[in-house]
Amino acid sequence: MRPKELLVNLYDIWRPAVSMLYQRCQHRFVRAAELLEINDPEIHRIKDFRQPDLHALINMYETLCSRYVAEVYTQQMDFFKSKDPVRLWRNYFYDDLAPRLVARDDVVRNVLKATGVLPCSDPLAAMKALTENAEFFSLEESGHPSDPNEA
Repeated sequence: MRPKELLVNLYDIWRPAVSMLYQRCQHRFVRAAELLEINDPEIHRIKDFRQPDLHALINMYETLCSRYVAEVYTQQMDFFKSKDPVRLWRNYFYDDLAPRLVARDDVVRNVLKATGVLPCSDPLAAMKALTENAEFFSLEESGHPSDPNEA
């Protein structure tokens, strides 16, 4: 598959990818509060929050997709791995990249601020920080388990 064609296909599947990223950030935040035995109505509200503004994460996702296609993907990957390139991205995003993003406190906070879950005076600044983070985040595979709790 040609890089431009792959990029269009990756952009088309943004919603499930950013939804998963949001859910993992939400879970990590709530889990941290539980670990600290913080039993606060705000934590319960965050735990039960069901209507995040996922569109706030599109720029970050598209930046990661563009970098992946430019820096990691080659058409030879399709041949050698004999898999659909969209599936290769999906596996990489879900199993390697997203867990490493969620392991970062600043990403978790900014995802929750940008999506309207955490109070924030400037959600656009949170979205910008996420996009800037995506511009410089290492795309090298970690080789670590996909769940940071399993490490």
